[in-house]
Amino acid sequence: MGNPGETLNRIAAKNYKANDYWGRVIPGLGKGQFFLSLEPYCKALQRLIGAPVYPGTLNLKLGRPEWACLYQNANYPIESFVLKERRFSAVRALRVEIEGEFPGAIVFPEKGLRPGVAEIASDRYLRDALNLRDGDIVAFSCHCRSEPPNDGGIEKRV
Repeated sequence: MGNPGETLNRIAAKNYKANDYWGRVIPGLGKGQFFLSLEPYCKALQRLIGAPVYPGTLNLKLGRPEWACLYQNANYPIESFVLKERRFSAVRALRVEIEGEFPGAIVFPEKGLRPGVAEIASDRYLRDALNLRDGDIVAFSCHCRSEPPNDGGIEKRV
């Protein structure tokens, strides 16, 4: 786990809103890197967040009620597809902003869904960008509207 004082200082320095969500960084299963390297997923998520997607996800453990709320609001569909005679499942996504700085999307795969775990795709390796370790707390804002932004930027939910 990262330095608790550093995490608290980072949290205290931000102006968080009531609609922010919090999660604890947990290790992933290593599948995000593979799936986000596939062109159909990568291109769809790039359209959603307005930037090229880093091939991997940041995994956050959330409370079940918070996770269920995010899942219900994930209305950006990514259709299933076939690649080299293998079918890849559909995904639902929800655009988010991580720590008030970075664009991202929570991905909810049709297969392999992990209730209580938010898998966040972004345009960068978030562990390095935010100096995160397993156990650290990360905040993100949910965007109820999941359409891609018109100008390629992130719109702040008010």
